[in-house]
Amino acid sequence: MNTRAGRRGASGFTLIEMIIAITLLAIIAVISWRALDGVTRSRAALTEEMENTRALNQLFDQLSDDGDQIVGDRDLHAPAFSFGQGQLRMVRAVRSDGRPMRWQVVEYRLVQGVILRQASPPVDARDAIAPLLARPLSGAGLPIATGVADLRVRAWVRGRGWITDMRDARQVMPILTVPTDVDAGTTGIRGFEVMVRPGIGVGTYVRLIPLQP
Repeated sequence: MNTRAGRRGASGFTLIEMIIAITLLAIIAVISWRALDGVTRSRAALTEEMENTRALNQLFDQLSDDGDQIVGDRDLHAPAFSFGQGQLRMVRAVRSDGRPMRWQVVEYRLVQGVILRQASPPVDARDAIAPLLARPLSGAGLPIATGVADLRVRAWVRGRGWITDMRDARQVMPILTVPTDVDAGTTGIRGFEVMVRPGIGVGTYVRLIPLQP
């Protein structure tokens, strides 16, 4: 009997024991894969969110830089800043060493989730700007921010407060040209607020940008 017991113990695992062991290993593998997949997804989402934040900061910085160089409405004989649904436009001064000041039209627009910046070639005279203001600038534009669901703009007009609907710059032309105080040479819009809502994530990014021509 002892011989039989020794042979039975040396015969190894039974089929049921093997099935149980394989099942446990499979369960552990699934749990490990899910944990690893969760970490990978979280890292990818965090990386994408950080990239979107970096791109939006770049957008706001570029808008602020353009706003610092905006020309005056009275100098332009037209609104230097205008905006509509998912877009905005301004006329800025271009200054370079050894050359007279030139003017340039800059447009921002939201196209299929991408905010594009388009700039016209600098021109030397006001008369050359007028045709550029009559229609959107041609060209594909430079992508600044992607994955954007909504772009909204509102502007602060001296003596009127916030303007949230400016589909055509001519609609606010009387407002912008009325003031005759010491700042008459500047744009009637004293600043604007940009609201960007990403396609993923929660919340809206808002930046208030003053205009100081």
